[in-house]
Amino acid sequence: MYEFHVEPGIEPRSNNKINWWRTVASLGVLVLLLTFASMVFPPDNFPAGEVVTIEEGSSLGVIAADLEERGVVKSSGLFKSLVVFFGSDKNISTGDYLFKQPIGVFEVARRVAKGDFGVEKIAVTLPEGLTVAEMGDILNTKLPEFNAEEFAFLTQDKEGYLFPDTYLLFASTKTGDVVEAMKNTFDKKVVKTFEKDFERSERSFDDIIIMASIIEDEAFDGYEEKQIISGILWKRLDMGMPLQVDATLRYVNGKESKDMTLSDLAEDHEYNTYKYKGLPPTPIGNPGSESIRAALNPKDSIYYFYLHDSSGQVHYAKTFEDHKKNIASYLK
Repeated sequence: MYEFHVEPGIEPRSNNKINWWRTVASLGVLVLLLTFASMVFPPDNFPAGEVVTIEEGSSLGVIAADLEERGVVKSSGLFKSLVVFFGSDKNISTGDYLFKQPIGVFEVARRVAKGDFGVEKIAVTLPEGLTVAEMGDILNTKLPEFNAEEFAFLTQDKEGYLFPDTYLLFASTKTGDVVEAMKNTFDKKVVKTFEKDFERSERSFDDIIIMASIIEDEAFDGYEEKQIISGILWKRLDMGMPLQVDATLRYVNGKESKDMTLSDLAEDHEYNTYKYKGLPPTPIGNPGSESIRAALNPKDSIYYFYLHDSSGQVHYAKTFEDHKKNIASYLK
């Protein structure tokens, strides 16, 4: 039997190889860790204190490349992987992000995935019934980057089709983006919400919106009143009666009903529903959901006339004689 003897201080050749590979592996892991760490930490040119905009419709790849180019992240690939990890690769929260101080790629990815903008949005409330011009006036006082002239140009054929709502907008939101947001909200809250009602109705889509804009200005006290007035106005229209509503005159001259004169009622323009039968050529404002629902679902009644007294209380009448009595009782 032979014995293998190793002289003291001398290791077998195979053990030397193992130790060498262990050293190489350790160095490799160290290099990988250092490389990963360098990608995790913020770049030296991180845009601290600046607003970084992620444009609507941008793909994750385009967003990642742009953030790397702007010095927000060092590795677009790592950023994309982390966004996927946070579960938001299909629905990126676009908009303006404010990075007050340098942050690592993990935090950047988390904020983008969760829509943590770091910038407070401005709440702009546009009440039901406002005209496009009135909406523009409000937006102009709220948004620094808003351009009233551009808004008027972009919305010149949109009266009635911009949804009145409370919009949360960035201070840097451009005028065109505001218009798109309002149009998209109209599509969502009107076209899609009332899709089946529009399909069932014998009225055209545009006629319903025009009628809803009149109802918005003519009815003051809740949905039932809107439905009754809707029924009266559609009935007048179907009978060939003039609508005879002050709201359409107000759209042109801006006067309240109490300030209307006989000369106002005799003015020759398409919005004078005392002089011309049928609906006006366009909506006279931007109606809310309730008025649109009332235009789609009029309530039948025995009435053909109505008026509001100084307190806003509505008074109906079946005949013109009764209507004249209401005028004498409540408007004199």
